[in-house]
Amino acid sequence: MVDSVVLWRRLVGAQVRSQLQYRTSFVLDACSAFLISFIDFLAVLVIFHNTQRLGAWSIREVAFLYAMSSISFALTDLLVGHFDQFPQKIRDGNFDIMLVRPRGTLFQVIGSDFQLRRVGKALQGVLVLVYAVGSLTIPWDAGRIAMLVVMIPAAIVIFGSVWTIGSCLSFWTTDGGEFTNAGGISLNYVAVWDGTNWSALGPGMNNSVYALALDSAHNLYAGGAFTTAGGAPVAAAETLVCNDSATQAREVRI
Repeated sequence: MVDSVVLWRRLVGAQVRSQLQYRTSFVLDACSAFLISFIDFLAVLVIFHNTQRLGAWSIREVAFLYAMSSISFALTDLLVGHFDQFPQKIRDGNFDIMLVRPRGTLFQVIGSDFQLRRVGKALQGVLVLVYAVGSLTIPWDAGRIAMLVVMIPAAIVIFGSVWTIGSCLSFWTTDGGEFTNAGGISLNYVAVWDGTNWSALGPGMNNSVYALALDSAHNLYAGGAFTTAGGAPVAAAETLVCNDSATQAREVRI
């Protein structure tokens, strides 16, 4: 365990040093991350500009809640945000390279990227937290201080777990986008990866697929720019009902 932590620090240190070689670019990226994230809180300020309270919540209380979630999410994004690219590693074969290395695959994926610029997201959350804590009248005691300290690590574990679970689903999930070929197989904007090969999902769609979701009843919900799905005309956003055993579209419904 200690050896893995030391190795992770070395990997992260190498990436940080390489990113700091271009200091101007790094500063611009960090500032951009700060400003883009701060827009979310500006939306909150606009809402409370027209009302003193939102239900039972004051601007200070909402700011505290926003700050804690923003900091936690930003730090999680810093550590495992690159998990979003994990499906691409499976498709292009880079994950296969990890399988032959003498380290766990999860450790390798975690250590494969570290974008220090994402600290900018956390910084704006820290500033909002300072404002919220300074404005709220909180009778601080040992329990509340301990809760404040534990909240962020606990939230990071929760966010990171959801991110990891979502990445693991990439071995079995359906992929949609702007493509008509995957792994040498002709298809129409939607494909299924079974862990080994790509296959078409029925007749597919006639245009780009922007989002996919699968519920517990194996209904596949697809949204995008397509006007036909499974060979039948549909509206802008439709439900594609998928046969889980055959991985083929069997019905399209609005």
